[in-house]
Amino acid sequence: MKNHPYHVKGSGRVGVRVRRREPRDSVLGDIVAGAIAGAVASVAMMMVRPMAERAALGKGRGRESEWEHLVRVKSRQAGYRMPKKAVRAVGGVMHVGYGAAWGALYGVTAGRRRAGSPGAALYSLLVYVANYSRGGVMPSLGVSPPDDKRPARLAAIPMATHAMFGSVTAAGYGVLRPLFR
Repeated sequence: MKNHPYHVKGSGRVGVRVRRREPRDSVLGDIVAGAIAGAVASVAMMMVRPMAERAALGKGRGRESEWEHLVRVKSRQAGYRMPKKAVRAVGGVMHVGYGAAWGALYGVTAGRRRAGSPGAALYSLLVYVANYSRGGVMPSLGVSPPDDKRPARLAAIPMATHAMFGSVTAAGYGVLRPLFR
């Protein structure tokens, strides 16, 4: 019998491939590598988003990010008026932290898969749907309407940036994971 990293669990007809953990593998390493990759991907998203907005909306039509909007609205509701730079900084930190949490989830579920696996595309879709669909995080927080209620050009921006987020997270995880064995 060949020695390979997967074994099959099932009743004979239907089987699920389950990755065996190597003795040196660590779940904490998966989490840390994923979190770092997710944080880096969030920074990349923040850099690419203005370009995506210019492409979709035209020059000079940039908007504040959902995270900045959330910080501005919630601080005003609490009776504070934050300077624009502070709103951008706090919104950016929140976005990177949230991306790190999604990256940690990717690390736990991805194991040792390659960066170009179909899992990266599914992960991108999951993150997008969890944030922008009806009942998603952003509509639930009152930051933005669900994407089916927004013009297609506005909905395309988070679709594109989250596809990039998933790809960068998967690639970063593939590079970082061997360092945390």
